[in-house]
Amino acid sequence: MKFNIPAFSSEQVEAAKAQYGAKCLKILEVFPDEDSEKPVEFLIKKPSPSLVYLLSSKEMENNIEKSSAAMISNCVLAGDEDLLNNDASVFTEIVEKIGSLTKSARSSLKKV
Repeated sequence: MKFNIPAFSSEQVEAAKAQYGAKCLKILEVFPDEDSEKPVEFLIKKPSPSLVYLLSSKEMENNIEKSSAAMISNCVLAGDEDLLNNDASVFTEIVEKIGSLTKSARSSLKKV
């Protein structure tokens, strides 16, 4: 599966802020290999509740290819399209980071 995303730019960041709000957005810096000194940036948004429901559905259960594609399609807003489509280590890193965003909220319980 090939993914079509625009190149990372400040214009893409501003457009995404206007559409989703800054709290839902993250800039993910990926170092394509161990010798990379400069990271490649991807603009991602936190998964929505509907994506979480989709990923936990019977259709996605035990189907890594479909669930990974759903995460990339729904959460990667901009970045290096060629790298995303052709470098398995970059693809895997992005999928793992998106998955970790579903668990990034904190909470606490207090007595009434």
